[in-house]
Amino acid sequence: MGIGRQNKLMAAPRLHAGTDEPGAPSDGALPIQSPWQVCLLSTSIRGQALYRAIIDSANPNKVERLERHFARHFDQLRDVVEDPDCAIYFLTSNREGRGSPAAEADRVLRLKIK
Repeated sequence: MGIGRQNKLMAAPRLHAGTDEPGAPSDGALPIQSPWQVCLLSTSIRGQALYRAIIDSANPNKVERLERHFARHFDQLRDVVEDPDCAIYFLTSNREGRGSPAAEADRVLRLKIK
C-alpha cells in the first residue's frame, strides 16, 4: 500500500493497493448493518477478489488495513451490495466475449457474516 500524489484539484487517496495488486476496483459498497460495518467493500475484475478496507473508527480519514477475500476463486468480481438482512452479495461476470467461460461463470453470490 502506498500514498498517491496530490495536487490542488485532487486529494491523495487514503489507500491504494500499489503494484502488488492487479487492476482497479470495479464497484464499492459501505455496509451499514452487517458485522462488516466501518469498512469499504470493493470488487476487482482483474484482481479477482473482494477487498475490505477497514476504516479507523477514531479517524474516518484513516484506513487501518486492507483485506483480500476469495482471491482468484470466482474469476471476475464486478458488483458488491449489502441487503436489508445484513448479507453481502457480489456478482461474477465472465461472459464478455473472451475465452470459454464455464456454465457457472456468471453468478450472484451471497455472503452472510456472523
